[in-house]
Amino acid sequence: MKVVFTASLLAVISLGFSVVGCDTAPWEAFVYPDANDLTSFVGLGHFKSRKDCTSTASLQARRVTQQAEELAASRGADDFPRATWECGYKCHDFASESPAGVPPLRVCKETVDTP
Repeated sequence: MKVVFTASLLAVISLGFSVVGCDTAPWEAFVYPDANDLTSFVGLGHFKSRKDCTSTASLQARRVTQQAEELAASRGADDFPRATWECGYKCHDFASESPAGVPPLRVCKETVDTP
């Protein structure tokens, strides 16, 4: 189930890249496929404005949740992970080194997340 969900998640997230601005844009968007596990996330890229970041991240999180719900329903399950999102302003890596396979911690001057 996790492989299917991950492939679907990547397909949904790829849409987000089509609206992403250049890497020097100050806002970064992240979607967490399971709001109860903030160690697993997908970066959506950089955005020029807070509004662009939050609207894209919110839309992607809703789509990921909808896909998880549909997958759970197709398997007769009632419970499914709900996605959440976060946008960060002027983010940078906190540490230059991190354990293998673990993305570096990002620290942002300001953050906005799921209301």
